[in-house]
Amino acid sequence: MPGTYFKLLFCDLVSGNFTLLLKVVPYIKAAIHWHLHNTEAYIIEGGFYYEDGDDKGYAGYYTCESAGAIHEPFTAPEGVTMLAISHGPIGGYTDDGQLALMADARLHYLMARENGAVEFTTLVDYTHGSL
Repeated sequence: MPGTYFKLLFCDLVSGNFTLLLKVVPYIKAAIHWHLHNTEAYIIEGGFYYEDGDDKGYAGYYTCESAGAIHEPFTAPEGVTMLAISHGPIGGYTDDGQLALMADARLHYLMARENGAVEFTTLVDYTHGSL
């Protein structure tokens, strides 16, 4: 998603859990997505909210997006920087409701590796030669 940057801190290819530092520029509307598992977030700077006005996060706030949640958050006018811990994949949808991708631990690792950003990532992977 344009305007979104992340640093992958922990990636467990066995359990599917991953932890990242996520930064999103101001006024970005995320694509609609589905949390297959809980995702925890601690907001470091800025914030995010939903179209119905539900304020889910601001600096110093902890939140948990529950498994099964389907939504499309907006970043606050100052953007958002958060520590996010995902306990499994997140499904991304197209505007017409079709499942477009599963953003799992492996996909996040491959994107980080492609951008030369895995040097300090803690990686758990019990298979050899899989990446």
